[in-house]
Amino acid sequence: MEVEEMSKEMIFSLPQLQDLFDLTSKLNLIDIVYSVYGGNPSDYEKLWEKVKESDKSRETIGELLCDSLAEAIALKNDPETRDFIETHKESLALGFIKIKDVKAARASPDKVFRRKWVHGVDSLIPISNAMNIVLRNNLEHRPSFEELETFLK
Repeated sequence: MEVEEMSKEMIFSLPQLQDLFDLTSKLNLIDIVYSVYGGNPSDYEKLWEKVKESDKSRETIGELLCDSLAEAIALKNDPETRDFIETHKESLALGFIKIKDVKAARASPDKVFRRKWVHGVDSLIPISNAMNIVLRNNLEHRPSFEELETFLK
């Protein structure tokens, strides 16, 4: 069963995460955190568990965001997935691949793409915001937090 991500407004209204959002706002990181984590509340809860134990909040947030991208890069670099991405790189430039245009076998289970209707068309989109960042920026290695801040501006 696939569960849709929560909207930005829904995520930011979760009472158990208000301290995290207050902190990320003060650190001017709230948009970067949302850019990487999107609408998955469990990612924010894991982040908050780590950050509230840290005396270096900004650095901890940066490390965890970059770790999320590193995990996405590892999934993208699976040989079967790399072939699929290479075959469909022109469609990926648009942000999605129409199912009817799929020309190569996908990994099963697919940990890089998920099906979603985009503009009324059955399509494949990156499975997460982190994966979208990795694919859009063609990341091959774990970025530093400074690099992440640069390409998300």
